[in-house]
Amino acid sequence: EFATVIEGIWADRTVLNPTIILRAEEFIVEWFKNFKGIPKDIMFSCSHNGWTDEKMAKEYLE
Repeated sequence: EFATVIEGIWADRTVLNPTIILRAEEFIVEWFKNFKGIPKDIMFSCSHNGWTDEKMAKEYLE
């Protein structure tokens, strides 16, 4: 209910960076300032329900 995680691998075995979509109306960078050890390749996003939609999926795959 809180978040969705998207991971992907292309047919040529290229690994896409994981994305975490949080349930929120607005993304606030300060949420993550005190977290240590978050890998730099993880992307974060938000949506009103914490799910992906067509626009986010397209951005993820590009």
